[in-house]
Amino acid sequence: MKKILVFSILLMLIGPVKAQEKLPRHRVVFQMTSSTIEEQKGLINNVNNLLNLWKEDVVIHVVIHGPGISLVQSEKTTLQSELYLLVEKGVVFQVCENTLKQKGIAKEAIIGKMQYVPSGIAEIIQKQEQGWSYIKSNF
Repeated sequence: MKKILVFSILLMLIGPVKAQEKLPRHRVVFQMTSSTIEEQKGLINNVNNLLNLWKEDVVIHVVIHGPGISLVQSEKTTLQSELYLLVEKGVVFQVCENTLKQKGIAKEAIIGKMQYVPSGIAEIIQKQEQGWSYIKSNF
Protein backbone atom coordinates (compact mmCIF):
# COMPACT_ATOMS: atom_id res chain seq x y z
CA MET A 1 0.00 0.00 0.00
CA LYS A 2 2.83 2.36 0.90
CA LYS A 3 4.55 1.66 -2.46
CA ILE A 4 1.35 2.45 -4.35
CA LEU A 5 0.99 5.74 -2.49
CA VAL A 6 4.61 6.72 -3.19
CA PHE A 7 4.24 5.72 -6.85
CA SER A 8 1.03 7.75 -7.16
CA ILE A 9 2.69 10.82 -5.67
CA LEU A 10 5.64 10.45 -8.05
CA LEU A 11 3.30 10.22 -11.03
CA MET A 12 1.49 13.36 -9.93
CA LEU A 13 4.78 15.23 -9.61
CA ILE A 14 6.40 13.92 -12.79
CA GLY A 15 3.26 13.98 -14.99
CA PRO A 16 2.87 17.77 -15.20
CA VAL A 17 6.58 18.24 -15.87
CA LYS A 18 6.47 15.90 -18.86
CA ALA A 19 3.32 17.61 -20.17
CA GLN A 20 5.03 20.99 -19.99
CA GLU A 21 8.07 19.69 -21.87
CA LYS A 22 5.85 18.77 -24.83
CA LEU A 23 4.31 22.24 -25.17
CA PRO A 24 5.75 24.38 -27.96
CA ARG A 25 8.06 27.07 -26.67
CA HIS A 26 6.84 29.70 -29.10
CA ARG A 27 3.28 31.00 -29.53
CA VAL A 28 2.86 33.53 -32.31
CA VAL A 29 -0.22 35.43 -33.43
CA PHE A 30 -0.10 37.18 -36.79
CA GLN A 31 -2.55 39.96 -37.62
CA MET A 32 -3.60 40.13 -41.29
CA THR A 33 -5.51 43.27 -42.28
CA SER A 34 -4.27 43.83 -45.82
CA SER A 35 -5.97 43.02 -49.11
CA THR A 36 -2.67 43.44 -50.97
CA ILE A 37 -1.54 40.16 -52.51
CA GLU A 38 2.15 40.92 -51.89
CA GLU A 39 1.47 41.36 -48.17
CA GLN A 40 -0.64 38.21 -48.07
CA LYS A 41 2.17 36.25 -49.75
CA GLY A 42 4.57 37.82 -47.25
CA LEU A 43 2.44 36.45 -44.41
CA ILE A 44 2.57 32.96 -45.90
CA ASN A 45 6.34 33.22 -46.35
CA ASN A 46 6.85 34.37 -42.76
CA VAL A 47 4.66 31.60 -41.37
CA ASN A 48 6.48 28.98 -43.45
CA ASN A 49 9.85 30.36 -42.34
CA LEU A 50 8.90 29.99 -38.66
CA LEU A 51 7.55 26.49 -39.23
CA ASN A 52 10.75 25.47 -41.03
CA LEU A 53 12.92 26.94 -38.28
CA TRP A 54 11.05 25.87 -35.15
CA LYS A 55 9.08 22.87 -36.50
CA GLU A 56 6.98 21.44 -33.62
CA ASP A 57 8.28 24.08 -31.22
CA VAL A 58 5.86 26.76 -32.46
CA VAL A 59 2.12 27.35 -32.47
CA ILE A 60 0.92 29.89 -35.02
CA HIS A 61 -2.47 31.56 -35.25
CA VAL A 62 -3.37 34.09 -37.94
CA VAL A 63 -6.18 36.51 -37.11
CA ILE A 64 -7.80 37.91 -40.25
CA HIS A 65 -9.99 41.01 -40.19
CA GLY A 66 -10.76 44.21 -42.05
CA PRO A 67 -9.57 44.30 -45.67
CA GLY A 68 -7.46 41.19 -44.98
CA ILE A 69 -10.67 39.16 -45.27
CA SER A 70 -10.00 38.86 -49.01
CA LEU A 71 -7.26 36.35 -48.15
CA VAL A 72 -9.92 33.80 -47.21
CA GLN A 73 -12.81 34.77 -49.50
CA SER A 74 -13.48 32.01 -52.02
CA GLU A 75 -14.07 34.42 -54.89
CA LYS A 76 -11.06 36.64 -54.18
CA THR A 77 -8.16 34.57 -52.85
CA THR A 78 -5.47 33.14 -55.09
CA LEU A 79 -3.71 31.54 -52.14
CA GLN A 80 -6.20 28.86 -51.10
CA SER A 81 -3.86 25.92 -51.67
CA GLU A 82 -1.08 27.63 -49.68
CA LEU A 83 -3.51 28.29 -46.81
CA TYR A 84 -4.68 24.68 -46.79
CA LEU A 85 -1.07 23.45 -46.66
CA LEU A 86 -0.46 25.65 -43.63
CA VAL A 87 -3.62 24.35 -41.95
CA GLU A 88 -2.33 20.81 -42.51
CA LYS A 89 0.88 21.86 -40.73
CA GLY A 90 -1.16 23.04 -37.74
CA VAL A 91 -1.52 26.76 -38.42
CA VAL A 92 -4.87 28.13 -37.22
CA PHE A 93 -6.59 30.85 -39.26
CA GLN A 94 -9.17 32.82 -37.31
CA VAL A 95 -11.68 34.95 -39.23
CA CYS A 96 -13.28 37.93 -37.52
CA GLU A 97 -17.07 37.64 -37.39
CA ASN A 98 -17.37 41.43 -36.87
CA THR A 99 -15.69 41.97 -40.24
CA LEU A 100 -18.04 39.49 -41.90
CA LYS A 101 -21.06 41.33 -40.46
CA GLN A 102 -19.75 44.79 -41.35
CA LYS A 103 -18.97 43.76 -44.92
CA GLY A 104 -22.09 41.62 -45.38
CA ILE A 105 -20.07 38.48 -46.09
CA ALA A 106 -21.62 35.09 -45.32
CA LYS A 107 -19.48 32.35 -43.79
CA GLU A 108 -20.28 30.28 -46.88
CA ALA A 109 -18.21 32.78 -48.89
CA ILE A 110 -15.13 31.91 -46.83
CA ILE A 111 -12.90 29.02 -47.85
CA GLY A 112 -13.06 25.88 -45.71
CA LYS A 113 -10.83 24.95 -42.80
CA MET A 114 -11.07 28.41 -41.22
CA GLN A 115 -12.05 29.10 -37.63
CA TYR A 116 -14.11 32.07 -36.49
CA VAL A 117 -13.74 34.50 -33.61
CA PRO A 118 -16.29 37.13 -32.55
CA SER A 119 -13.74 39.96 -32.73
CA GLY A 120 -10.33 39.84 -34.38
CA ILE A 121 -8.94 42.67 -32.27
CA ALA A 122 -10.22 41.12 -29.04
CA GLU A 123 -8.66 37.77 -30.02
CA ILE A 124 -5.28 39.42 -30.55
CA ILE A 125 -5.52 41.28 -27.23
CA GLN A 126 -6.38 38.07 -25.36
CA LYS A 127 -3.47 36.23 -26.92
CA GLN A 128 -1.07 39.04 -26.02
CA GLU A 129 -2.36 38.98 -22.45
CA GLN A 130 -1.57 35.24 -22.42
CA GLY A 131 2.01 35.91 -23.52
CA TRP A 132 1.76 35.25 -27.26
CA SER A 133 4.22 37.07 -29.54
CA TYR A 134 2.42 39.50 -31.85
CA ILE A 135 3.35 40.14 -35.48
CA LYS A 136 1.52 42.61 -37.73
CA SER A 137 1.71 41.15 -41.21
CA ASN A 138 1.65 44.34 -43.24
CA PHE A 139 5.01 45.40 -44.59
